[in-house]
Amino acid sequence: MDQSRPVLLDRRALCAAAAFVWLASAFGVLHPSYRESAAPYMEKLALPNALMVATCVAEALIGLRVLFGPANTWVTVLQVGLISIFTLILAAADPKLLVNPFGVLSKNVSMVAVIVTAWLLEREGWTARADRMLRAGLAFIWVWEGTFANAVFQSDTLRGVIAATKVPLDDPSLFLTLGGIGEALSGAALLVLRGRPLRWLLTLHAVGLLGICGLVTNYDPRLWFHFAGPLTKNVPLLVGTLVLLRHHSALIIEGHQE
Repeated sequence: MDQSRPVLLDRRALCAAAAFVWLASAFGVLHPSYRESAAPYMEKLALPNALMVATCVAEALIGLRVLFGPANTWVTVLQVGLISIFTLILAAADPKLLVNPFGVLSKNVSMVAVIVTAWLLEREGWTARADRMLRAGLAFIWVWEGTFANAVFQSDTLRGVIAATKVPLDDPSLFLTLGGIGEALSGAALLVLRGRPLRWLLTLHAVGLLGICGLVTNYDPRLWFHFAGPLTKNVPLLVGTLVLLRHHSALIIEGHQE
């Protein structure tokens, strides 16, 4: 089992990123935008508001455990189980959330990959399995969002994000479609590239994630307090990208890749 310092730092970074989402959701309930965004779903599912508060307390406890404890099997299973249940309930209540332009449910897949990768690093270090898990989770969101949110099910909301930048575009829909195709292709490339091309792609993805956060924040900063975490879930995506970039940069330096 490889437990060198870089591996430990990578595992802690992934755990901290996952913990950030849990804690942001837990304390987000204190903000009115959180409660307003959750209210329609609580009403639709006939759930009491007290359950929302209780859930946030549980999320705070989980977040603190993930942040300060090892990535044990039981806490990994707990996180994956709760995220899966949350995703299935909301998808059943509102299937359109699966193609939400901000990835409120699709980003859960990538978050699960980050959590499982941390567990693998805890158990066996940077094995091929850990590398494939993190790559697949990160690739998924680029392919899914690029294909469905940007191209196939393009929404007025997404066009509104572009309009809020005040950048004059003759055809925002075409811009988003072409951008979506580029995102999907970059996600597919993430699964197969190695060495320096992979490092450049991961750098581009990290910059892209920061840009997306900026664009969406400019459109509506209250989305940082949305109950489903459309912006806070970008943190595990960014951290996972940087962790993978560090790992493959080290492989290049050590001569394992070119």
